[in-house]
Amino acid sequence: MEGNLAYNLKQLSYSTILRGNIDLSKSVSGKEFTVDILSNVIINPIKEILEFYIRSLSLKPVIRFGNYDNIVQDTFVLAQTEMDMVIVFYELINLSENFHLNAELLNHAEVSDHIEKCKRDIDLIFANLSAKPLVIFNTFSSYPFTGSNIAKRNLGLMELELNNYIQQNKPANTQLVDIGRILNAIGADGAYDKKKFQKYKSLYKIDFFKFYVSAIENILLKRTGKLKKALIFDCDNTLWKGVIGEDGPHGIDMSPKTEAGLNYQFVQKIAASLSQKGILICLCSKNNPAEVEGLLGKHPDMVLNSEHIVAMKINWKPKDENLKMLAEELNIGLDSFVFVDDSDFEINLIKTNLPEVLTVAVPKDINEYPGIIMEIAQRYFNLEPLNEDTKKIKIYKEQAKRSEAMRQIGDIDSYLNTLETKVMISNNNASQISRIAQLTQKTNQFNFTTKRYSETEIEEFMKNPAFHVFAIDVSDKFGDSGITGVVILKQSDNPKVMEIDSYLLSCRILGRKIETFFLNFIISFCKRAQYRTIKSTYVKTNKNIQVRDFYVTHQFKEEQLTEEQSNYVLDIESYHETKIDFITLIES
Repeated sequence: MEGNLAYNLKQLSYSTILRGNIDLSKSVSGKEFTVDILSNVIINPIKEILEFYIRSLSLKPVIRFGNYDNIVQDTFVLAQTEMDMVIVFYELINLSENFHLNAELLNHAEVSDHIEKCKRDIDLIFANLSAKPLVIFNTFSSYPFTGSNIAKRNLGLMELELNNYIQQNKPANTQLVDIGRILNAIGADGAYDKKKFQKYKSLYKIDFFKFYVSAIENILLKRTGKLKKALIFDCDNTLWKGVIGEDGPHGIDMSPKTEAGLNYQFVQKIAASLSQKGILICLCSKNNPAEVEGLLGKHPDMVLNSEHIVAMKINWKPKDENLKMLAEELNIGLDSFVFVDDSDFEINLIKTNLPEVLTVAVPKDINEYPGIIMEIAQRYFNLEPLNEDTKKIKIYKEQAKRSEAMRQIGDIDSYLNTLETKVMISNNNASQISRIAQLTQKTNQFNFTTKRYSETEIEEFMKNPAFHVFAIDVSDKFGDSGITGVVILKQSDNPKVMEIDSYLLSCRILGRKIETFFLNFIISFCKRAQYRTIKSTYVKTNKNIQVRDFYVTHQFKEEQLTEEQSNYVLDIESYHETKIDFITLIES
């Protein structure tokens, strides 16, 4: 569902969105995702559009509106309220009754007074919401009432100063949305309804809200752990113009000297750049392997080479089968894939058989192609990588070496004994906050509760003596996998009971008994701290079935069981540690 539905949001009619929202509300039964919206204009039509998008992510939306034109006061209430996200529409043109009409009549001192009041309000908003997981704050815009003015008048000058202020003073948990870019995309007539604003303070048209939700899509995907991880390309007429098997290496076109070739080469440059940011670039094409491999790093116009490409399925099998094989090989879900192909047949095959894969068709007008790929990158991938992300290509190639070594040795225990695995476990290391937050947001398979935490929340945990945030850094003779696991402990109301709030490991280190080693460490830590009991929870998702029985196989007792959630308890004194000699613990 989530593969292709939201991609077309801007093109969908409002009636289609409303019907889709109703249909999805009957079938989606995922976790709740709560959004509080504060505004000084009426923006209620965003509700159904935002609900529709969140439901397309298999989540259950809870959308709550603050009181009209009561932003600052409402933030005092929200400071004590739990939610996943806050959106703030603080509109410059409605600072007071008919402000959009009166603003140009103000003298310099009066303009300064309004600016200073806004700054004080912004300070309060930011302060009250600074501990929230995520705040989306829109930039100020005077465009609907000054768009045709060449010279900057009062509203325009206020816009500039206030936007500079929020840029310089926003907390770490706050993301700014440039309203101007949305307005440029659809124009004032498509965005604003001045008559409704004058009568009802309802400023925006439906098209604006569709574009707005699309604009915050990357933020939503990151917060919900739904960002894509792999960009998979067909080859013929996708990475170059022509068919390599028929036209040969000299007959295909990806030359910067031709109009078509320039566009294909630019797409390759985008893919190469994304590779450097940790996005997994793969090939899936019906071709002879030798002919495609003969181009990589050898054809003078070929930008992509083996250093950029993590995996390839070049054969004559159906592409849906090949994509499944790629997902298994990379150990990531199909819903992490974006697949690009020029064939309507192949695109429809994947849409039908693998609807969780986002499909992108090469446009008929090839001049539009690079822009489409760039938009896909900006909407669906993490373009602000951490240090661990930039090492992904190297890490996946190291994993291929591990797999090959495993095939040669055959016996899993003998293989693990040859790896020379070393782990370093840190407790409340502030330098790891960004990576720890990222792991909570993106890890799905070995993740017992799939709680998504922001950097702000992780930082608050580390400051709170009731919490311990552990991170594990793993390396072996093939290379360094980096920080790949997290355990968050929370002291219970009972001072002798510790709770495992979150336990998650990256898929890249699974199958090496690191999960047991890490748990042994945590239990030992709790024992040294004189806790008697550890409680833990498993919350079922579509992706974490593999960990369903983990706690039971590690001597926890099932205390409460439902279809969706299981609770466990461990008597620390009765725990018998599983000895793992082939992993070495390095002191942090």
